[in-house]
Amino acid sequence: MSDESREIGMAFTDATGNKLVFGLETAGEGPGNERTLRKLGDGNFGCVFAAEGGHGQLALKVIYAHQATSRGANEGGAGEGSNGGIDYKMLRTVNELRVKEIIYDRLQRSHDEETRRLIPIYDRHLVLPLAYTMKLDEDEVFQKYASVYGKYDMVFSKYAYVMNRFDCSLKDLMEHGGRVSSGGSDGRRTAYDRLKSVPLQERERSALPVVSQVEKGLRVLHAAGLRHQDIKPANIYYRDNVGMAEFVLGDLGFLHAENAIAAGSAMVSAEALAIGTKHYRSIEQIDHSDVSEVWIESGSDDGTVTVVSHDPKFLRTNIREGDLVVFPRSDSRTLFDIVDFKVLDVQGGEASPEVRMSIASRGGAGGEGRAGGGLLSLRDGLTQASFVKNPTERTDLFGLGAVLFDILSAGESAERFYELLRKFDVRGTRIRQSILNFYPTWTSGQAVAPDISAIFQRVCGDGRSYLNPGMMAFLLNCMMSEPDDSFYMKHFKRREQRDGPRGPTGWPAISASIDALVRELGAQDYQGVGKNALTAEKPPPVIDSSPPSREAVSVLLPSLQESDSVERWLRAASFLNAMMELTRRIINKIRSPKNETAFISLKPEHLVLSRDDQIVKESDVVGHYTYGQYLGQLMVLDPLFSSLASGPNSFLPVWWPSRLRRAELRLWQDDQSAAPAAASGADDGVRISLKSIDCTMPGQDTRPGDFLVVSNEESAHSLYEVVEVDKDNKDCLAIRKNHDVEAERENSFVEFRPGDDRGGYLVKALDVASYCGGMLAVYLFYALFVGGGRNGVEHFGRAVVSRALYFPMSNLVKPSEEFRKERNRWSFGRKKPAKEHELVRYAVRLYVWLMLGGFHGDRNPMDAIRSEISQWKDQVADGLRRPRDEVDSLIFQYSGDDKPAGDHGPDEELRRSLRIDEETWERVAQSYLGGAD
Repeated sequence: MSDESREIGMAFTDATGNKLVFGLETAGEGPGNERTLRKLGDGNFGCVFAAEGGHGQLALKVIYAHQATSRGANEGGAGEGSNGGIDYKMLRTVNELRVKEIIYDRLQRSHDEETRRLIPIYDRHLVLPLAYTMKLDEDEVFQKYASVYGKYDMVFSKYAYVMNRFDCSLKDLMEHGGRVSSGGSDGRRTAYDRLKSVPLQERERSALPVVSQVEKGLRVLHAAGLRHQDIKPANIYYRDNVGMAEFVLGDLGFLHAENAIAAGSAMVSAEALAIGTKHYRSIEQIDHSDVSEVWIESGSDDGTVTVVSHDPKFLRTNIREGDLVVFPRSDSRTLFDIVDFKVLDVQGGEASPEVRMSIASRGGAGGEGRAGGGLLSLRDGLTQASFVKNPTERTDLFGLGAVLFDILSAGESAERFYELLRKFDVRGTRIRQSILNFYPTWTSGQAVAPDISAIFQRVCGDGRSYLNPGMMAFLLNCMMSEPDDSFYMKHFKRREQRDGPRGPTGWPAISASIDALVRELGAQDYQGVGKNALTAEKPPPVIDSSPPSREAVSVLLPSLQESDSVERWLRAASFLNAMMELTRRIINKIRSPKNETAFISLKPEHLVLSRDDQIVKESDVVGHYTYGQYLGQLMVLDPLFSSLASGPNSFLPVWWPSRLRRAELRLWQDDQSAAPAAASGADDGVRISLKSIDCTMPGQDTRPGDFLVVSNEESAHSLYEVVEVDKDNKDCLAIRKNHDVEAERENSFVEFRPGDDRGGYLVKALDVASYCGGMLAVYLFYALFVGGGRNGVEHFGRAVVSRALYFPMSNLVKPSEEFRKERNRWSFGRKKPAKEHELVRYAVRLYVWLMLGGFHGDRNPMDAIRSEISQWKDQVADGLRRPRDEVDSLIFQYSGDDKPAGDHGPDEELRRSLRIDEETWERVAQSYLGGAD
């Protein structure tokens, strides 16, 4: 800042009595050619100007005169009105200036060890005043500017404070790219633009640093007995701190005290509670107060008074125990706590229900000790009562979830999203049972109730990618407060009722959940400015008209499908052979005693074909997974690993969704003793009864080595392994805890009790050969058969889909043996190239054999798969009159519209004979499967 744009000489006092000297930045001439200050922004309560001083870049907030004091009140003393009462506006303003002192003092006086640990770091997570003044009207430097603003209806009070300046608010970052010009964004991409252009998984990782740092600020406030009440992007401030994205919670001008007395009165409480901004308001802020007529019935010895109402709206009210009541006729504005709230049904159900509330006085301004007398002693029939929500952690929890939803949805309204959740936000229920248990079903493409589907659709958007189940649970647990497993009920409302140590509660528990998501999603580096989608300065994507590398599998497939018949067959044979070699080298590369392979991703976007050994496209997200990592993904019901397909046309084997079955689990009871039977030979084992509740796997037996993913109250899910299946009763399983999961979860195992039903999923064990064989079949289908109306898994053929339920079918004859047998039958042993119709039958059989796991009868399944694909490729080369070695590399030679080398142009009859219609497909597949069980 140049000397010409700075005024030197202003000084405020900090909490310790030291003076902070700073200057103000000017912005040139105003409408009347007067010199003005550079404004950073303004809001409901004050205006913020740019400043600079000993702490670097600063910001000066000046409170408006009409917000600093009530009309008619004098400003002779902090909080003292003209009639000798309390001026609550002035009191709020003074508290805003002194909020740093208030927070420090409350933390210092706390006897809680966790709270006192926040003292050295509390000011890192909040935008707090560095120094303030209550005599700005005596500062000549500022008043010459104030007189200019006064001409344009901006009148400032004598209250102001200085704080650190940040680059921008999260709102400015999202909407304007961080720099707000005259109605535009200086040509910069906004964070909303960047979020919309990246996958949902990138939004998840980018949101976690914001949520984590805002949570730390809320932890400090709540430890000091304060509530923010207005969590939104405009009140979260951002700056680039040496390459790290720093998000800090600010705008602490209307903090609400945990004790309503500190807020002045119930009406001030209502005003403070309702301060939330539309699109980010919690249900407590939307329905923050209510009015009803009540009958004052009686007092009791314990100091409570019973009031009765028959107002039917109390059936759907948001008023509960712990909220406040004030009687408008009361001159003292005495506050009452609702200590008991009951809705009693009237006999017959015809009349309105009776609501009985026990209330107790909080005392306060003129109301001490008058609960059973005074204003409630007058028996004059009905009287009007005002009911006000008493702010708790739930309002700020909702705000935390609202900001998360804003980032995940790239700008959708969190308040409107809650309208979908509201019918499920009911006391005595569980979010997991009412909503989250249906999420895996929905992501697999199966139908769920429309109101639940609407919730998932609003978060996941276009449905091409899905929110991590743990992130979905975190979002709903923040925004909903009434269910027993919501964060509010679990970690705040009922923490005093927990028996014995069960892990962290309160904000440390929320922080632990965020840390677990960071580890699970691999978001450790997303606090970096260059990595986070909210802050990364990346130019708009350039649309390149040139085709991408033909070695990318995701590009090869469409080019294969555009080829004419003969070229398509030759290139498909080359492609499948190359894919087999790719798979073999991947497995050999990662298979070792120290790194037991449980799963490798063969999806097209994860692979690149190459002539050399550098065949795996390295990525932080995909590749190989160890056994422990695989189990960890099962435990969170990852859609890929736990057999939940992401859609009907995905690149997955047809039997893949059948690997999972929803089930009810119950402790096994011996018919004679009615006592639980022990699990023989299983440490930490138990016998359970398994009952399927759907028809996804008819006829499929459960085997040792399969997994049970069991719903758990304390964590996402618990993972058990099947160790024994009862020979006489297949529904009786011996299971044991699986301790190999790498995720660190407390209380991760459930306790089975007699008579209790638990929901869960049975997941079939998966091996590398099964997955690779199925995926190679998928590639054969997409390379050769897609087109002419066949565009996805629904066109695999009825015969194959029906038999996929019995995967694997290890008694299938090898396609090469069936081909040789058929050739010997019709050619009498003469070696001639295969006819076109023979190649068609051979290809269909190879697909069926790969897809249904016919290789499982071999000692080395991967070698059997390799041999069968190689023999099929050779027969295609011979039948279409091409050298075998030339076909081996054909996939790497063909590009664009160029024809393959050679002058073997196919005639029209050959093109027709190589087409596979549905009738041919079904006839060949059915005949090949004829003797298989």
